[in-house]
Amino acid sequence: MANAEIYIYDANGNSFGRFPIAEDAERVEELMTADYAQLSWRGDYFFTIPVGSWIEWEGEIFSLLDPYTPEQKDEIEYHYQPRFQSRIMGWKKVPFFHYAY
Repeated sequence: MANAEIYIYDANGNSFGRFPIAEDAERVEELMTADYAQLSWRGDYFFTIPVGSWIEWEGEIFSLLDPYTPEQKDEIEYHYQPRFQSRIMGWKKVPFFHYAY
């Protein structure tokens, strides 16, 4: 996905804007272990991506399960690598109660 761009939306469907994607962006699918899309870009601005934000990658919706704060590389550059989880991996945030007698 080099030289591509993608929209990131908040939980209400409002777009943060279009963001460039570096070559190290990836889509990972490992049975019962991981199912996510990780973006990557550099910017000269700081913002936290709130929980519930989402993207559409290859026709599938991926969401942030935790807020994402970028890494500051120097005084004017931030490196973003948010990891958006598939809806299946979102189940790990749902409480499960097991009753025993």
